[in-house]
Amino acid sequence: MSKVIIKNKRKNFLEEECAICKNCTDRTACNGRTGYEKCQKCKNCKVECLKYCDRFRCYERYQAQGYINGKHTVLATEKRKKDAENKRIDKLALVNAGKYIDKNSVTLLEMIELADKSKSNNTYIKDASYIRNTETLNNLIESHLDILEKPVQKITKNDIHTILNSKVYYAQATIEKFYYCLKSGIDKAIEDNIILQEKNPMKKIKPPASEIDTKEVIPFEINEEVKLLEYISSNEYEKSRHRNKADSKTLKNCLKFLFVTGARAGEACSIDYKKDINFETENIIIHTTLTKHIEKDEKGNVIRQIDEKTKKRKMNVNLKVGNTTKTGRKLRVRKQIEKRILPFSIADTEDVKDLLQEQIEISKSNPNNTNNFLFCNKDGTPITAQQLTTFLKLLCRDLNIKPELKTGCSIHMTKHTFVTRCIESHMSLKVISKLVGTSVQRLEKTYAHILDKFRNEELQLLNAHYQKNNISIKGNITENITSNSNLTQT
Repeated sequence: MSKVIIKNKRKNFLEEECAICKNCTDRTACNGRTGYEKCQKCKNCKVECLKYCDRFRCYERYQAQGYINGKHTVLATEKRKKDAENKRIDKLALVNAGKYIDKNSVTLLEMIELADKSKSNNTYIKDASYIRNTETLNNLIESHLDILEKPVQKITKNDIHTILNSKVYYAQATIEKFYYCLKSGIDKAIEDNIILQEKNPMKKIKPPASEIDTKEVIPFEINEEVKLLEYISSNEYEKSRHRNKADSKTLKNCLKFLFVTGARAGEACSIDYKKDINFETENIIIHTTLTKHIEKDEKGNVIRQIDEKTKKRKMNVNLKVGNTTKTGRKLRVRKQIEKRILPFSIADTEDVKDLLQEQIEISKSNPNNTNNFLFCNKDGTPITAQQLTTFLKLLCRDLNIKPELKTGCSIHMTKHTFVTRCIESHMSLKVISKLVGTSVQRLEKTYAHILDKFRNEELQLLNAHYQKNNISIKGNITENITSNSNLTQT
């Protein structure tokens, strides 16, 4: 146990200089007292600074020291000798129990980044997930950089609640992304022995409920779908802002293909017309999708920059054909391979053949289409979902379709429309699941309101059946009782 003098910097210097500085003739060490650098006399001062110091707040404290992992270190600094000794005993007890944690200045932001980097390097997450996690982190940086830059050891439950409660006007799925982003950093800190599990600030905290209503999927009505398909079949449409990237005919054929197959945009735009389309068996194979890939260095580390002003993370992202579809990734974890086969008979067979043959000829005539894409831009790059969404929005705006949608129509509505048409035709969910690559459970949840509508129609058929066969819980009961009574008497 030793008595020491603690010197903390004053925010503003006092007007009068201290005794040591007044009598100092060489001020080169402190650079003319323009900062907080101390000369040797100031460092050795043990008495005068306690009376008056214009640059530092000085006070005596008791320091308790000891050995941790073979290293001599200060275990406590307290005003009273007894308090310092008690803290020293407590810390040594934690050391003996294997629960002592050294002070660490690593921030929550750094821990979140380390967690994502670790998962990416170990292939626990794909590039698309890494990109999505970075976008989530950038949102948190924009709104709560002050909390993210706190040492993770000083993060409190109140800090976590402050962040999450400010995000309740996002969709529930987005709120959960914020939650798991924060949780990944805290879990990494626990894993690296920076904080104890007992002091986990996210313990018993759950994602808050969203304050906005859950959005139901919106399909095109039958008359709207007919209107769209008739228009793009009979009109030259050159308004697309992507017309310099992809020809109008390709965009229109792609839109038709999405309506008739229920495929996702990324799946359709990754189709290889030589390998994935078979005119003999009259089948289309869906087994890949377009995915985002991050630019990495020779060691496989993500190349990314930090914007000095906003502190946001940036990286170079390219679009490539993945090894599987969106839902196929889950199957691959279970050692299964998704290979959806769509027969030409999913619509009028001859119409589907004509569409494919026409588009294959367009694709073949493109000298830049080295990947044999069924749908691609003039420079040979795959068409993106954003291009198709822009094209569809312009069409719908001109045709006055879904004007009530604030953000306009999305290309994913073609899949919703296809599933809705399947439900309307009384196709079983199991068959729909096979066609669109979505589980039955997910279909039941996503299209619940549409299923409810057709359930009511089925109930009307059941009621008509009851009436036809004179089945009633009111009118026929008395007659049946009378008949049974007569039989008993006989």
